[in-house]
Amino acid sequence: PGKRAHLNDIFELVNSAIDSLKPKEKIVVRLNLLHGMKHRDIAEALKMPVNTVSTTIARAKEDLKVKLRRKGIKDL
Repeated sequence: PGKRAHLNDIFELVNSAIDSLKPKEKIVVRLNLLHGMKHRDIAEALKMPVNTVSTTIARAKEDLKVKLRRKGIKDL
């Protein structure tokens, strides 16, 4: 139960952190991290340049890491 509770806490923190992103970032990050879409496929689906998708994902991941570290999760 202890490990499962800890994983549930992490899951909730990640979801909360993703929900706090800007709408465009949220969509791009969810497609990439949760649905496993590649940058090129996201760019085509959202009619965005691939470099914009890549930059958005990189910035959002860094932002998520910072937010999770503030909550005490450091092993990312």
